[in-house]
Amino acid sequence: MWARVDIGEAPDIEAGLRSSDLGLATYRAGDELIMLVQRPDGVYGRIVPVAEPLDQSRERGTAAEDASRDSASRWGLSDFVFRPETIQRGNATREVGDGTIVCGDRGLAVQVKARTEATDQPDRERAWISKRAKEGARQASGSVRTVRRNPMPHVNARGRSITIDGNAIQWVGVIIIDHDTPPDVVFAYEQGVPIPYVVILRREWDFLFNHLRSTTAVVDYLHRIATDQIAPGEHVANYYELALADEQSPPDLSGSRIPASLSDPALRKSHPVLPIEPASAADEYGARMYLQILEDIALSPWDREESDRVNVLHLLDKLPVAERAGMGRQLLTHMGRAPYVAIGTARWDFRRYLLGTADLHLGYAVCNQFTDLHKEAFRQWVLLRHTEWIKALEPERRRLSTTVAVMLTPRHDHVRPWDTTLYAVFGEVPLEPEELAAMERLWNNPENMADLPDLE
Repeated sequence: MWARVDIGEAPDIEAGLRSSDLGLATYRAGDELIMLVQRPDGVYGRIVPVAEPLDQSRERGTAAEDASRDSASRWGLSDFVFRPETIQRGNATREVGDGTIVCGDRGLAVQVKARTEATDQPDRERAWISKRAKEGARQASGSVRTVRRNPMPHVNARGRSITIDGNAIQWVGVIIIDHDTPPDVVFAYEQGVPIPYVVILRREWDFLFNHLRSTTAVVDYLHRIATDQIAPGEHVANYYELALADEQSPPDLSGSRIPASLSDPALRKSHPVLPIEPASAADEYGARMYLQILEDIALSPWDREESDRVNVLHLLDKLPVAERAGMGRQLLTHMGRAPYVAIGTARWDFRRYLLGTADLHLGYAVCNQFTDLHKEAFRQWVLLRHTEWIKALEPERRRLSTTVAVMLTPRHDHVRPWDTTLYAVFGEVPLEPEELAAMERLWNNPENMADLPDLE
């Protein structure tokens, strides 16, 4: 979290902030790393935590690999994080990477390099990091080459096997450096590696996942900077530079994919791609609630291919980071209100998002009753809203349009706090005129709507 700081007795820091176009500075003292930013009402600082502790019972390299995957699973979703796979090449057994992360059509080929006995000689440590980073980049490229040869099954951190087609994914290599006392100014990149790659300290890797709380957002960010050759140790500062630049840039709606007929200015929201505040800053419980919904879907019974579930989770994970805590809080609020209606009355609360960066429509609902009748009513609401939306799209876009909607229903039996219902609609769905008319009578009838003061 950011907190107001007094730098009146620190002229070097004050001078550093003045010299920065974005009013940004970094303060380091031993293991302590503090980001400082000049805001209109003063200077604010945020401590960047050290990396999560390693399992001391394991060899350091293996422990660092485990910790890197664990961070991505804990603050993101386990479903997107894949364990190393082994393949047989002749008489040899080869491990494919130290981990793989896939979100939609973007992937990270992860290599972890751990320093077991660091010295107090900065030049020697720079040479070690540079050598291992370049070695890791070549290994990451080799892992990508392997998964591109043939689709191959990978087991994710939830223990489920999913076949990954490496040719359908845009890859970035990520080389995570685990080092207790990394030196400054390390050149860790080389030409000739077939894929773009990022070299990052494990502390910085943890920071990104803890700050964004979204695997999709972290993967998108690393793809964004993949060709920038940011030195390990400079990633937190680089993140905030981009976040401040995003914040200061006016909204650009020219590339929005939302049809003009549906883009009500009163309902339009624009957020910086990279938030300055942590995803949980506005509302820790709201942020946890949103992630819990994804966990519920991940743990629920599933009668389709596991890859279909992961795809739906990825689409829900695309909700902008700045909206997630608020959406989670709104669902909690609606569930708290759900029981307070007249007996026999169904209460529904909805929130919908049309994302301007994709033909993606997300819906969220709370209903006070969980019966087959109410599940069918929710299915019809999803179909109707999807159909209404894609009618405004160009015909060639309708085939790829997607709606994903989640309904929560409070429970009162102490088995679990709520039931979760999921529906997803892909492309055009043919509806008979009578079927569509029945849906419209149910969901577009003003007599079924509550008074506006009761809505949020």
